[in-house]
Amino acid sequence: ARGLKAIAVEQRAVRSAGARSAGFSLLEFSMELVALLEAGLTIVEALEGLLEKESSATTRNLYERLLQRLREGRRLSNALRAESTIFGELFVGIVQAAEGTSDLPRALSRYVDYSQRMHALRSRVLSASIYPAILLLVGGAVALFLMGYVVPRFAAVYQDSGRTLPWASQALLDGGQWVARHTVLAAVGTATTMVVAVWLALSWWRSGRLVEALSRAPVVGERIRVARLSQLYLTLGILLEGGIPIVTALDMLRASSPAPLARALQAVRGSVSAGQSVS
Repeated sequence: ARGLKAIAVEQRAVRSAGARSAGFSLLEFSMELVALLEAGLTIVEALEGLLEKESSATTRNLYERLLQRLREGRRLSNALRAESTIFGELFVGIVQAAEGTSDLPRALSRYVDYSQRMHALRSRVLSASIYPAILLLVGGAVALFLMGYVVPRFAAVYQDSGRTLPWASQALLDGGQWVARHTVLAAVGTATTMVVAVWLALSWWRSGRLVEALSRAPVVGERIRVARLSQLYLTLGILLEGGIPIVTALDMLRASSPAPLARALQAVRGSVSAGQSVS
């Protein structure tokens, strides 16, 4: 429309289901939509109201795409599913179930309650992680200071005494002297190690390998298992309460679950499909 020409095309990285676009909060969107629907507006009027007050260009484009699909006669769930990377399968499934019961505000209220619980859990985990992270950072800096400044000065005292030190003490003194002689190299090596460690941790976290490794730990593993099952049961309850059949709900959960849990859900789905009871 502007007379521009495309000079390059490249594939965009596909975000995982439930990913959020920058600046768009699905929880805030749900709360505002519930308020407008309970005030008596239709879904189109509600989206037009959200579009009118929105200042973000990205979010405005999203609302315009949704309104265009609704005006074409498509269901809200179909319009949302076209933006599944933003809204996620859980939200789309709840809306789809609400379309069959004509009770969208109540279904969205359940989703808001679910999202607030998950947000509170994530906030607690983040808050609990801040102190250990600061402790590790400050402790590492203190250890480097001791190794590079204090230990070399004590080394001269022990060397002049002529006493034979235990191997652990001798290794500590030798390490401190090496750090004192190669301060720049030690600092660069430490910084590089920290950057690589953070990069690996983030990479393993995104791929799920870090959680899988922690889940095999003696104490932490049990807590992770309980947290996973709690989220699974809460999500399943939300889906079933919204009117989604058990088999469809299990499929939706399986798509967003880690491999061991996904295999177990697949087995449950097969048994239920064959006529067995859920229990």
